[in-house]
Amino acid sequence: MAQNSSPGLEEAYQQAARDAGHQPGACIIPPDDMPNIVFVHPDPDQGWEEIGEYMLADARSYSEWSNEAGLQATVVSNSKTVADLRDEQGPYRVVTAAGAVELINTWGSLPLHPLCGGIPAELAWKYLRRVADEVVPAMASVTS
Repeated sequence: MAQNSSPGLEEAYQQAARDAGHQPGACIIPPDDMPNIVFVHPDPDQGWEEIGEYMLADARSYSEWSNEAGLQATVVSNSKTVADLRDEQGPYRVVTAAGAVELINTWGSLPLHPLCGGIPAELAWKYLRRVADEVVPAMASVTS
């Protein structure tokens, strides 16, 4: 497992929360090589066709925000196209149910962001239902 290349990010979050008059909550900063936006589809090619542009929009937004704030280390992707984003095999992934089980077994979680990049709720629900209908039962059989 790789380390996260954003040293000081948790401390910056905690200080910003305190400065705003709030008690800091949990801050989870995953390792750089851990996927952090995962969608499940029986045909990953079709999944990328359906939601790739939304994931790219998300990646571009985070890249712009990070660059404006001078936080180069927190840029999640510099991809300019959906194909590039997919080829990275980085934080954005579309996997089969079996691939999701593998990610859970490797990382201990399956990070879902169903409304990533403005994905319409109706489409997001299809992806969440796949997790409930295919991934959860598969995990139950693995742990039994």
